[in-house]
Parts: sequence; structure tokens; C-alpha cells
Amino acid sequence: WVGNNDNSPMHPRLSSGITGAAPIWHRIMTEVLKNEKDTPFKRPDGIVEIDVDRISGLLIGPYSETRKELFAKWQVPQRVDDMHKIIKICKTTGQVADSVCIATGQAEDKVFLVMYDSWEKNICDPCPPGSDYSQLNLFKFKNPCQTKPSDHNLIC
Repeated sequence: WVGNNDNSPMHPRLSSGITGAAPIWHRIMTEVLKNEKDTPFKRPDGIVEIDVDRISGLLIGPYSETRKELFAKWQVPQRVDDMHKIIKICKTTGQVADSVCIATGQAEDKVFLVMYDSWEKNICDPCPPGSDYSQLNLFKFKNPCQTKPSDHNLIC
């Protein structure tokens, strides 16, 4: 904690952790540890490093971009990423394809990131006007929002 003893406001450039507390902590720890040998951190037993989906943090799926993550063995994700979905998009409108667009061959498959609250998988209520989310074949969810992983443009 960094602050004034009388609870008066601090100068804005000194009031954040990065500009206030961190430099003080750095100076203290540098002095305290100046005679200590630099030893590499030893990973505790029971900690594993695995590849996970970069966005969802779930096990990698077919459309995942990955990152390495550390977990306690008992906390390793059990589900494969299910937020990246192939969705039919109408070439002429750029929107989720309806049955007419699909029937006329104007639909193409694209991978989207379909985010949802993993604790609340209920059908959207209400669904956005003009959207046919029934064809997405997803978990049921509220307030769906899709984004292309490559450019993060939202379609809500």
C-alpha cells in the first residue's frame, strides 16, 4: 500500500501500484537481496505446464491458438476448447447465414470465437433481432457474441 497517512489524495502520477508501490518495493528488495546468490526458481511438485487455448484457457481444440500455462495437477482443464466454432456466413451480407443463403450456395464456413459464460449455458433470451442462432449448434447460452480470432471484430 502506498498512500498519505492523513488519507488526503496523492498526486495522480504517484497513486498507482506501478508508479508508487512498485518502485519502493524494488528498492527495498534490491537492497535486502544484494548479497544473495541468484538461484533459479524450482517448480513445486504437483505443478504441470500444458498447452491451452490462448483465449478460453481450455485444452487445445482444432481451431485453437495456444499458450503455455501452469496448473496444479488437480486443476488442469478437463474440457477441450469449445468456444471456436465453424459458423456458416452469408457471402453477400457478411451475417450468419439463413436457410435461403445456405440453399443458394452463398454460405461459407468460417471459424469464429463464440464466447459464453461457462457457468450459465441457457438459450439467449432475447436473441438479437434477425439472428438465427439455432443453426450454430452450440451449448445454450445467453447474450451470444462472436468474433473472428484473427481480427477480433465483434458480431453481436
